[in-house]
Amino acid sequence: MKILVSERARLFFLGLLIAFFATTAAQATTAPVSKDMSCETVQCIDSKTFSDMIRSGTPKPVVIDTRKPKEFQESRLAGAVNIDLLMGPDMIEEALEGYDRDGIYLLYCLDGDRSGKFGKIMLEIGFQNVYNLQGGLIEWQDLEYPVEK
Repeated sequence: MKILVSERARLFFLGLLIAFFATTAAQATTAPVSKDMSCETVQCIDSKTFSDMIRSGTPKPVVIDTRKPKEFQESRLAGAVNIDLLMGPDMIEEALEGYDRDGIYLLYCLDGDRSGKFGKIMLEIGFQNVYNLQGGLIEWQDLEYPVEK
């Protein structure tokens, strides 16, 4: 069975395909793209803002390193406390038990991913002012901010 399609019908369907792909491409280029998925829940701040908040924060923020203890021992930000994300949500909640839920918390890890997840847990258990270092220690050190070893 041979199906005959008129030239007009072919052009119509070709036009529909072009319109579909043009619309899809336009949506893909205008949709917001998050470089860091951890910034979808927790407010991410750049290294300069993070540094400024550490130095001039009133009240003084709590800086939390969310990496493994071994990583923390190798290098860390001055004055940071270590609470490992990988201990799990229940243990994190227990570790944060004595902290003021209205305080200011600055979180970091190596690249911003673990600290973003940690911040999400903090928000879920009632902490209000949680900030994540965008790009983590990698970006921090690339910009030549100090770390302790």
